[in-house]
Amino acid sequence: MEPVMKVRILTLLLSALVAGPVTPATAQKKKIDFTALRRQIENEKGRPAQQRIRTLKRLHAVVNPQVRRLLLDLWGDETDTRIRATVLQLLTRHANPAVFAVMRNVLLTTPNNGMRRSAAFGLATQKRPGIQVLVRALRSGNDSLQAAVLPALCGAAPTEKHAARALADALKHLTGRQREQALRALTTVKKTAPLLDSLVELLVDPNHKIRAEALRQLGSAAYKGMKAKLLTIAADESALKPPGMRNATLFALASIPDADTLPVLLGLAMQGNQVVRLAMIQIGRLPKHAARLIRKLHAALDELEGAVERLTAVELLGHFKTPEANQALVKALGDHSTAVVLAAIGPVSRRRLKQGLPRLRKLFEGRHPELRLEAMWAMHGFRKKDSSWPKHLLKLLDSPKIGIRCRAVDLLKDLGYAQALPHVQALCSSQDFQVRSAAYGYLRRVRHKSSVPVLITALEHESGRLEGEVLGTLVALTDRTYPAHEYWKSWWSTAGETFELPRLAKASRKRTGKRKGRGDESEKAARRRGVVTYYGIPILTNRACFVVDVSGSMRQRIGTARSTKLYSVKKALEQVITACSPDLWFNVIPFSDGTRSWVRSLKEASKTNKEEAKAFVRNLVAAGGTNIHDALRRAFDDVGVDTIYLLSDGRPSVGKIIQPRALGDAVRRWNHERRIVIHTISFGHDSELLKQLAKESGGRYVRYI
Repeated sequence: MEPVMKVRILTLLLSALVAGPVTPATAQKKKIDFTALRRQIENEKGRPAQQRIRTLKRLHAVVNPQVRRLLLDLWGDETDTRIRATVLQLLTRHANPAVFAVMRNVLLTTPNNGMRRSAAFGLATQKRPGIQVLVRALRSGNDSLQAAVLPALCGAAPTEKHAARALADALKHLTGRQREQALRALTTVKKTAPLLDSLVELLVDPNHKIRAEALRQLGSAAYKGMKAKLLTIAADESALKPPGMRNATLFALASIPDADTLPVLLGLAMQGNQVVRLAMIQIGRLPKHAARLIRKLHAALDELEGAVERLTAVELLGHFKTPEANQALVKALGDHSTAVVLAAIGPVSRRRLKQGLPRLRKLFEGRHPELRLEAMWAMHGFRKKDSSWPKHLLKLLDSPKIGIRCRAVDLLKDLGYAQALPHVQALCSSQDFQVRSAAYGYLRRVRHKSSVPVLITALEHESGRLEGEVLGTLVALTDRTYPAHEYWKSWWSTAGETFELPRLAKASRKRTGKRKGRGDESEKAARRRGVVTYYGIPILTNRACFVVDVSGSMRQRIGTARSTKLYSVKKALEQVITACSPDLWFNVIPFSDGTRSWVRSLKEASKTNKEEAKAFVRNLVAAGGTNIHDALRRAFDDVGVDTIYLLSDGRPSVGKIIQPRALGDAVRRWNHERRIVIHTISFGHDSELLKQLAKESGGRYVRYI
C-alpha cells in the first residue's frame, strides 16, 4: 500500500475514534434551549432590528408554554414597528384570551394594513370569538378593514361555518376582486339554500369570472333553482363568449337534465362541443334520462340536414347499448355522408348487429375506398367462421388498391389461413413497402419453413424499418440471430435442407422468458447490432417522428424522485438524438393544448441538426391539456414518416376528438394505406388508447413507471 493511502486511512480512523459512535441522540437535530434563547433576546435589546428579528423567528421552533408570555411582554414593551409586527405574527399561533384582546385591538385601532392582516389571521385561530370579530369588521363598511379581514375569513371558511355564512351574506355587498375572492373560498363549503340563492343572483354579475365560478358551484350542487337564468344565458351567444363561460354553462345545464335543458344541451352538442358530448354521455347513463335522450338522437338522424349534426348524433348513440340505439346505428349505415357512415360502422361491428350485415356488404361492394376498407374490417368480425370468407380475401390480394391488399393480408393473418402462404410470399417482392410490411407480419404469424429463404432474399434489399421487420421475423421463425444478410445466406446454404422450424412455445420461452409480446426478438437482435433504443423500443426505422406530451401533468414528479416527468422525457430524447446514426431522418412534435414541431418535415440527423433539435427539446415547458388527436394528425401529414414514437401520461382532454375509442378508430382509418407503425409509451399508468394505437399499427406498447 502506498504511504499516502496509509496516512489517509489512519486519519479517517483517528477522526472516527475521536468523534465516538453515532447515537440516536447525537444524530437527531438539537432542540432549541428556550432559556438560552430568551436570555439572547433580552441581551439584544438596542441592537439592529434585523438581527433581533432573526433571533425572534427562532421562537417558531420552540415548544414551550412560556413562549406566549414572553411574546406578550415583548408586545407591551416594544416600540419598533418592525419588531412588533414580527411578534404579532408569532402570536397568531397561540389561542388565548390575552392574545385575542391584542389581536382585536390591533385590527380595530392600528392604521398599519400589514399588522391588520396579521391580526385578522390571528383572530381566525381564536375559534368562534375571533370569527365573530372578523364578521363584524366585514360588515362595517370600512373598505380598508374589509380588505384586511377578507383573506382570513376565506381561509377559515372551509372549516368554520360562521365564516362561511358571513362570506355568503357578504357576496351581495362585496364588489370586484373581493367578491371573486370570497366566491372562490366558498367552493368547498356545504351549499345551503341561502348560499345557493346568493349564487343564482351572481349569474347577472358584470364580471364574467364571477358568473363562471357561480355556475360551476351551482352545477356541482345540481341546484334546480338556477334553471330559468341558466336557460337565458344559454340562449344568449354573447353571454357564452367570455373565457370559461360556455363550459361552465354546459356543466351547470348537464347537472339538471330535464325536458327543458336536454334540448338545449343536444343543440349545443350538435355544434361540435366536446364538453357537451361528454356531459350527454354521462346523462345517457342515467336510466331516467337515457330513453328520452336516445329518442331525440334517433329523431335527429331524420330531421337534421347538416352532416356535422348527424355525425354527432351517431357518435353519441355509439355509447348507448339499447335496442333503439342499435336500430338507429344500423339505419345510419345508409346515410349519404361518408363521415356519418364511418362513425356508425365501428359500433355496429363491435356489437355484432346482424341486421347491419346487408348494408355492410353493400358498402364493401361499393366504390368508395375508405368505406370499402372499413366495411371489410367490420364484416371480418361477422364472417370469421365462414369457410368462404378466406377465399374471398385471397381474391382481394390482386386488388390495385394498396389499402385493400394490406387489409386482406392482415385479415388472413388474423385467421391464420395457411393456404394463402404462397400468395403472400409473392407479395414480399411487391413495389409497395406497405404491402411488403403486411406480408412480413403474415409470415411471422403463419410459420412455415418455405418462408425463410424468401425473407433472407428480402433482407438483402430492405433497409430501415422494414429491414428490422424482416430480421425480427427471421429470428422468430428460426430462433437464430445473425447480424446481416450474408450470414443468413451462408447459414441457409449449409443448413437449409435439414432445418426444421423450432416449436413456437419452445422458441418463445428460450428467447423471451416470462415476457411475451411482439418485438422482443427483434429488440434483442437490434441490441446485438448496437441499435439505439427509446424506452426499450429499438429505433429500426430511418424515418421517425417523436411525438411528446408536454401537458401540465408532465410537471409532476416521478414517484419519490426530485425530477419531473418532462425532465426525464427530455433527457431520454436528447440521448436518442445524440446516439442516432446520420442516416436517420427525424422530427420532434411536442403537444399540449395545441401542437408545434421542431421542423415542418423530417430532417437528416446531421451534427448541426442534432444540436438544434436538442436545444428545441431542452426548451420544452409543461403546460395545458392533452391534444393527442392534433399531434398524431400533424405527424401523419408528413409523407416521409413511417414510424411514430408517441409518449403521453394521460387521456386526451382537448382536440377534435377526445373520446379514446373514437380517436383510435380515426387513427386506424388514417393508417389504412400509410401503414405507419406507432410505438407508444405510457407514463405512470396503463392507457387503453395507447395500447390500441400500438396493437392496430403493429407497434410496441411500453408502460414506464
